[in-house]
Amino acid sequence: MPKGKVFVWGDCLIGKDVLEQGFKWLDRWDLIVASRPYNELAMDVVTDKNREKALKTLGDLRVPLPDSRAMFLKDSQKARSTYENWLVLKNEYNEHLALLIAIWYLKPYYKLLPAGKWIT
Repeated sequence: MPKGKVFVWGDCLIGKDVLEQGFKWLDRWDLIVASRPYNELAMDVVTDKNREKALKTLGDLRVPLPDSRAMFLKDSQKARSTYENWLVLKNEYNEHLALLIAIWYLKPYYKLLPAGKWIT
């Protein structure tokens, strides 16, 4: 793994070419994640319990979700803070919605990749 760059992944498959490209993009971006399928929006995963809070934070729940199963992170304060915030928020929200909210709060320089091509 390139120095100063981290790849975190869970229950998904990643191709070698995706790894190479992801690490190259970290020269420019703090965080790189793929989008969840386009028919899965924040409004589809939010619970009644946290709907009002999520809506107040995001302003609209008709937004695409980042896929938290695979993340490329630069060794930067913004990326570390976003990741740490996501770890806390996923105790309250769906893990993908939690990542969107962490990105919203901390505003890292991030790239959202198209759904379906990057991870399976």
